[in-house]
Amino acid sequence: MPITPKQAYDGKAAEHIVISELLKNEYIPFIPLLDRGVDIVVKSKRNEVYYEIQVKSNNSPETNNQKWFVFSGGLQVRDNLIYVLVDMVEGEIWVIPSCIIKEYGNQCKSQFDLHLKLRIKGQGITRGELLEKYKYRGNWDLIEG
Repeated sequence: MPITPKQAYDGKAAEHIVISELLKNEYIPFIPLLDRGVDIVVKSKRNEVYYEIQVKSNNSPETNNQKWFVFSGGLQVRDNLIYVLVDMVEGEIWVIPSCIIKEYGNQCKSQFDLHLKLRIKGQGITRGELLEKYKYRGNWDLIEG
């Protein structure tokens, strides 16, 4: 399904939010000329490893959808791929390795999604609460490996 103009604006705004956060944390972001599933490349400060960053945003004022992030066309998982989820309503930023997104997300017919407000069966907490417990909210140190 093609994205709407509003989604395109929100997506680009989220990318710039992430670039700003990277710069504030003294990382140098590199922007690929073509977006083929990687929005930003950044080098760690310690071990000189390059990480690929894919930014996902949402902008739904509806309580039920506000924490819902969609990965159209499937989810990519690689050791150096980090997804940065930007909640455009509340301003939260989640820095999550792709393998963790895969573990806590859902594969639907045509897309993969991660809904942070959904409860995890048998655990009594939401996905967002669990990811918060493991310190994925605003944790730019994950870029250091």
